[in-house]
Amino acid sequence: MSDSKENDEAGIERRDVLVAAGAAMIGGLAASAAIPAAAQSANNAPLGARLRGVQHFGLTVQNMDRAFEFYTEVLGGTEVMRDGDFQGERIHNTLLTDQEIEARVRRVNPRAMGVPDLRRGAQRLDVRFIQFDNVVIELLQYRDAGKPAAEGSFAEPLDHMSPAFPRMMHICFHIRDDVDFNKFIADLEAESARRGMTQVKANRIVT
Repeated sequence: MSDSKENDEAGIERRDVLVAAGAAMIGGLAASAAIPAAAQSANNAPLGARLRGVQHFGLTVQNMDRAFEFYTEVLGGTEVMRDGDFQGERIHNTLLTDQEIEARVRRVNPRAMGVPDLRRGAQRLDVRFIQFDNVVIELLQYRDAGKPAAEGSFAEPLDHMSPAFPRMMHICFHIRDDVDFNKFIADLEAESARRGMTQVKANRIVT
């Protein structure tokens, strides 16, 4: 991440602190006394009670533009935010420290394990957030610096597609009750094929 972005984030954090401090003063002594008590109660609650639910699912993609087209133009999601060209020490440590440690334990080059070098900027990270009615999907693409999102990912995609492999994930969409499921699937495959997304296949009968 660039120094200017980090400075901007630090400035926002400072402003938030000042605003919060001013609000606390206006609230008076009674409100100020109630805040620590409420925080203490929340901090002692069961772990599940401290959560507000699932915020989003993250999905690493091979081609950002194609994935974005599929989730917005085919499935009808709405873009709510995008950012990109992330690099630097902070973002690298936040996302990739565990993989760096694993590479050291195995005594291998992190690049051989598909770990991008965001720290020095050899690779970059782009993200886009897509809103559906009840969930947000985050698309992530790690790419070589200097290459646009449409040219593909830094790492090769996994060949293993079976959901039986540990750490595999899936996303389940809730189709409306008044929609014919088989027709939806047929239309989905036809629209995807029209766009060259021939890998989109579902609801097959295997004999």
